[in-house]
Amino acid sequence: MSKQISVIEDVRNNLQRMTPEFEKALPEHISVKKFIRVVQTAITTNPKLLEANRASLWSACMKSAESSLLSDNKESALVPYGANVQFLPMIAGLLKLARNSGEIKTISSQIVYENDKFEFFIDERGEHISHTPNLFEERGKIIAVYAIAVTKDDGTYIEVLTNEQVSAIESMSKGKNTPWKGLFRSEMIKKSALRRLLKRLPSSTDLEFNLKADNEFYDITPQPEKPASKTEKKKPSKLKELIAKNTGAKNTDAKPKEEDAL
Repeated sequence: MSKQISVIEDVRNNLQRMTPEFEKALPEHISVKKFIRVVQTAITTNPKLLEANRASLWSACMKSAESSLLSDNKESALVPYGANVQFLPMIAGLLKLARNSGEIKTISSQIVYENDKFEFFIDERGEHISHTPNLFEERGKIIAVYAIAVTKDDGTYIEVLTNEQVSAIESMSKGKNTPWKGLFRSEMIKKSALRRLLKRLPSSTDLEFNLKADNEFYDITPQPEKPASKTEKKKPSKLKELIAKNTGAKNTDAKPKEEDAL
């Protein structure tokens, strides 16, 4: 017990040392005190985070700050993933960022079950959807998921995925211990349709950052990097320097992953 307390104290001390970096990354409406308090709650309520690679924990915390979303398991989460921790944008967080773009009037993502009443069709006036969830009886198996948005100029955008299409996306998830297998499964299903829809909508830098962060949970073939100019020197990542300072890890920059057809 005392050992776990000492580990928690060590984590808290490191979070306090990272305060200046968090302050630089956080938007004005999120105070660094609130951010650290939420992160501490996430870590102390999930012991697996304490067992994970510490450098990956700091990296996930920093991505949480850069995302403009709190890691409160509502907007986003810190997820143990193998021996590491990864930052996971949640569907509520992505919906929040989409609404904050100022271009969206309404946006939603819902799962369709076999005993729901559901209809999707396209005519000369565009795409149409009707969904009545069966709330008072057994809803049955999942058959589809959809995301729908109405923009400020009253444009309607709909993305529907069948269960087979969702399964194809799930099959790209890396490893056995993925968010698809645990408590976040329904989140991942809804995000499958929402991600497709968001690519067609006006977006913000914060939203694009979070969609890229979500890619880390999938096997994605990276695009070849452009060769660096002879006169251009690659600057070390500030995040890598911070992690190296706190953990003694070597400062290396991982190659970025490119988004594919998720």
